[in-house]
Amino acid sequence: MSRNKPLDLFVRYQACKDSLRDSARQALREAKASGTPAYYTDPEWPEGIVREMPDGSRQLVKLENGHEMIVMELPPAQRDGEA
Repeated sequence: MSRNKPLDLFVRYQACKDSLRDSARQALREAKASGTPAYYTDPEWPEGIVREMPDGSRQLVKLENGHEMIVMELPPAQRDGEA
């Protein structure tokens, strides 16, 4: 058994985490380009789902009785590597 097994697992975990983040960002770009809102969870807002509109505005939303309800307006997203 390799002595570097924990390090190897960490490197693989980090690569998967980075790939997932990059895929999510690509999906967000594609949604914006098509004029479609993007929906995602964010640990900063655990009480609902974030809806990001093509213009970059964001709201925290919940589903109640099959209807989307705006809980609150959110500030613009601050993403690493974006101006």
